[in-house]
Amino acid sequence: MKTFLYFFYDKCTVKKLIKDKKLFYFNMIFFSRIQTAFRKQVY
Repeated sequence: MKTFLYFFYDKCTVKKLIKDKKLFYFNMIFFSRIQTAFRKQVY
């Protein structure tokens, strides 16, 4: 599942990150929230 999240994150957002740096910060926050939620579900 983690590999899927990383793959999805890389494939979908990296192209957007290059276009706009604001999206970079937004996606980092969003991704961190997804990671915390995923950790809460797993553990």
